[in-house]
Amino acid sequence: MRQCCAHRTHHPPGAAPGAHAEEHRPADRGSQELRALWAALIANAALLVIEAAGGLAFGSLVLMADAGHLLADVSALAVSVAAIGLARRRPTAKHTFGFERAEVLAAQVNALLLVAVMAWIVQEAIRRLAAPPPVQAGGMLAVAATALVVNGASSVLLARAAGRSLNMRGAYVHLAVDAAGSLTAIAAAVLILGWGLRSADPVASLITAALAAWAVFGPIHRTTHVLMEGAPRGLELECEPECGGPV
Repeated sequence: MRQCCAHRTHHPPGAAPGAHAEEHRPADRGSQELRALWAALIANAALLVIEAAGGLAFGSLVLMADAGHLLADVSALAVSVAAIGLARRRPTAKHTFGFERAEVLAAQVNALLLVAVMAWIVQEAIRRLAAPPPVQAGGMLAVAATALVVNGASSVLLARAAGRSLNMRGAYVHLAVDAAGSLTAIAAAVLILGWGLRSADPVASLITAALAAWAVFGPIHRTTHVLMEGAPRGLELECEPECGGPV
């Protein structure tokens, strides 16, 4: 059979030749990622309890939204930890290419979890805009400030370990959006304390949902491209006109 297409590959620095850069990393990188994920998982599991209790106690939707997002985060981080463990398994007769693609699948699960949580936030925020309930803004401010510190530290930790891993970048996006959501919760608490604007709470929740929608598009696009066996970034196909495409 005549070969119709030739390809030129431009490898990113440190990428394995002829492979998706997202699917290859040295073993020490995997250990670094695993430590970062465990630290973020433990910190965010504790914060989930604090935010859920604070949202219920202070009547704050934006804290409950953050708690719901944190539930997705904790689940996503747990999936990411499991995916790294699975990716380390040796190839078998049934899975001859190994299990590294599990990390890409985990990144897509993380992104889709975030979409589901944000859909609930939007629905609840719209309902509350019609009749904003009272909110104890002082307690809301204290919890949001604590969440900002934890989410900010966790996102920085994961950003340093992320490299080209789609799995790690997906987890990082979750925590970065949570940090932004904590900032909007702080702003809403200040508006309620200073001017009595109770509608600031559901409005802040809508802003958090919009930030999440913007942040999640990239991970969904990249993971779908990889899972659909799209050409790796940096690979250029040169096909003869009569062929009409790769063979």
